[in-house]
Amino acid sequence: MRRDTNDRARPLQAVLQAALAEPDLLGAWTWQPREDLIFADATILSLFGLDPAGAETGVPIAAFLDRIHPEDRPEVARRREQCAAAGTSYVAEYRIRLPDGAVRWVLARGRFALDAAGRPLIGRGIMLDMTGSPLGGRVYARETQPPAAHPLERAADCCLAARAAIDEAAQPFLRRLIDLVLLELGRHLAMRIRADRRSRMN
Repeated sequence: MRRDTNDRARPLQAVLQAALAEPDLLGAWTWQPREDLIFADATILSLFGLDPAGAETGVPIAAFLDRIHPEDRPEVARRREQCAAAGTSYVAEYRIRLPDGAVRWVLARGRFALDAAGRPLIGRGIMLDMTGSPLGGRVYARETQPPAAHPLERAADCCLAARAAIDEAAQPFLRRLIDLVLLELGRHLAMRIRADRRSRMN
């Protein structure tokens, strides 16, 4: 009986290992408003064409904004500032334009917290590289009020908190597992954004 169970488990393990071997598409970021620095992982820094040393030292938020496509930048910056000031979450889909002219599509998901005085305390989130995906399309940014109205928004918040805890525990395999969950959540959030957009256009 044990052998049968193991045989059934092998395909699932193979799928999981194949998924873990996929190229990095998902990155995480933390915004420290007092220094106005973004601490992002190597995936995001590479996506924006920024120095990987920024993972340790932080990168001024202006450097990230400078890489957002000029047509998308004002709305994305306005939404980020608005959500940070209100302590809400946001989802933004936009283009990055690199110095060599290459354009990439990303989906960013973040949540901001306020201190006791009502000032931005910290922001945390994820970013999904959607370049080449059928979900990559027109720029879109929106704000959601806490608590998040949709279960997927709440799930993303829980996974972000779990990812931060796993990072503190220095567990690389668990980090890859939570990244898989966040990757799928990012894809489903992107599809939800598209469905919401289509319903408003009809």
